[in-house]
Amino acid sequence: RSAWVALPAGSMLCPALISGLLVAAVLGWQETSRAAAVESAIAATRWTDYEPHQPVAVVEQAVDRLSTAVRNRWYDGNAHLRLAQLWIHLYRLHAFAELKRELPAKSDIELWRLTDIAHLHARAAELASVKNVVELDRLRHEPVVANYLPQAWNHLMWARKMCPWLAEIHLQLAVLCFLAGDPAMDQGHLDQVRLLASHDPDYLYAVGLLDLNDDRTAQAYREFKKSWSLSIWHHYDIIALVSRRLTMAQMLDFVVPASPEIMIKMARETYSGAPHAYDRMLLMRRAEQLLTTLTMDPADKFHARAGLELLKNDLPQALADYQRASQLRPTNGNWQGETQALLQNIRAAEKAREAASHAHARSDGNRGS
Repeated sequence: RSAWVALPAGSMLCPALISGLLVAAVLGWQETSRAAAVESAIAATRWTDYEPHQPVAVVEQAVDRLSTAVRNRWYDGNAHLRLAQLWIHLYRLHAFAELKRELPAKSDIELWRLTDIAHLHARAAELASVKNVVELDRLRHEPVVANYLPQAWNHLMWARKMCPWLAEIHLQLAVLCFLAGDPAMDQGHLDQVRLLASHDPDYLYAVGLLDLNDDRTAQAYREFKKSWSLSIWHHYDIIALVSRRLTMAQMLDFVVPASPEIMIKMARETYSGAPHAYDRMLLMRRAEQLLTTLTMDPADKFHARAGLELLKNDLPQALADYQRASQLRPTNGNWQGETQALLQNIRAAEKAREAASHAHARSDGNRGS
């Protein structure tokens, strides 16, 4: 019994435990301090706007501060991603200054759009498609590119190594992959984006743009269609891109989602003028087919049908369908507003007709007298 009552090593157990706890506390404090430094540096870069007139010195100071913090926390993938974004922003600011000197007639908004690295990817892809290796290499070594974007690429590679499940990292790598070789190498990075952001309309739209740059048109149309089916946020941009390449019949087959509401919106807003009469007819015909074949919620179906009747200028039937849709879904304030607006338009039209009829009758009476 005395063997376990007084063990010789027992006297060392408590000091060892205390020492271990002290070491853990010091390491924990160091890690917390490093993480706080990184978070503080990142927070200082959360500007409200990324604009061409932002002082370069402010961005450079932010880069220096975050770079210093990352040296003590080199495994922070989010910090590396933020640094890559800052280097890209520096490239855009310097590229904007150059374009401003070269193209003084263009507006600042136009020039700022041209500094988007997606345009740089498109230019690299075009040069690669015609096997213009000399110009592609010259593009990589342009000072405004070589001074900033390789830094962004390196931080993106670190970010992917430390945090490979962020779609943003793979998307930026896809855009900048021409720095390391053939722009078509972006396919592998884009596959990762599709895997990680398969239901994000913004990422799908961005992937479609890069596919379009690389002449993977069929794939780009699929990405646009999926993005559009999830959100109408890129509705007008997609129409502007594909309408230059496809007829309306092809757009309906390959790009426009099978949604009567989307087709009615296109017919009402983008293809409303007389020059678009044929395209509008195709949209209305396809929407009508879908309304008879798709399984839809009754309220949505009545609302879509009302929009179609409006395009046909059948106001009474449109009003009846709007009222039915609002009855089925009374909590939808937008539908209630559409119903009231149409009702007021119909009443105003009736009053105008009555006034015209009275005026015509008075004129006939005056002629008779």
